[in-house]
Amino acid sequence: MTSRIEYNNPNPEGGLGLSYHYEILSDRDRVAPLRRAIELVAEGRRVLESGAGSGVLSILAARAGARQVYAVEKDPAIACWVRKNVQRSGCGEIVRVIEKDARSLTLDDIDGQEVDLIIAEHLSTWQVMEPQVSVMNHLNRHLAGNAALRIPERAFNCVELAHSQFRFEDVVDLRTYYFLFTGIRRPAILSAPALFKEVDFRELNETSIDRSIEVVATAAGVVNSLQLTSPLRVLEGISFQSSDSLMPPVVVPLLEDLEVSAGDLVTVRCRYSCETNWTRMHCEATAAALEAAIQGSEGVGTRLP
Repeated sequence: MTSRIEYNNPNPEGGLGLSYHYEILSDRDRVAPLRRAIELVAEGRRVLESGAGSGVLSILAARAGARQVYAVEKDPAIACWVRKNVQRSGCGEIVRVIEKDARSLTLDDIDGQEVDLIIAEHLSTWQVMEPQVSVMNHLNRHLAGNAALRIPERAFNCVELAHSQFRFEDVVDLRTYYFLFTGIRRPAILSAPALFKEVDFRELNETSIDRSIEVVATAAGVVNSLQLTSPLRVLEGISFQSSDSLMPPVVVPLLEDLEVSAGDLVTVRCRYSCETNWTRMHCEATAAALEAAIQGSEGVGTRLP
């Protein structure tokens, strides 16, 4: 049996089966905001899409009036499929398929000129599984013009205090991370979403994170896990939350449980590296220092803008 977790945990070689592409192509919640953003800004631009997959976004950019589109795909089998889709679409004169890892692209690969729109959907919750940050760092350094736009623009990595069921049928204990796909039991949420880190894909971003923030508990209970989400700003006025095929909320267990009351200040620390695995995500929650609690909640539990 193939789990949905495997589809959201792509193998290290980057291969994703056609059944996964079918799922993401038919996911309207995912495709619609990307299509709207492309239709708004692609006209007249030189466009680079990293991780083209089916090629649908590159084709949409061409149809929206892009001057030139470079569809970059490193998987040879998928790149062959992209070429077929591009030719069938009638966009072959505009869309050039480049079979290469985007992180090794040079200006020579794109006719010696910087691009002014980058489309990159190497997306995963908190950038844990996918190479979004390393890809964008390379493209920003070497291939993006000063006025280049990015789709998506930003991710807002948010955290909530949670209590998960880790015991089942009163006989099985299973304390692990899990994805909140449709049909999976939701944890009890004990805080408002707090902004852990804003990631601006127009800038260079770190790939190793060790960060602490303070979160206010809004209900009493035992915090044994954290719910992590990454709402996106695709483009000004266009957002994306999550779906079963892209960036579902992820719940990670804490090293130790923490009993809280409403109004308690909780320090949340998360340590991880991008483009690795959820098993390497280390999170802990502790009662905030008394001095911090006395100072009040200014700047604590910042909500998503």
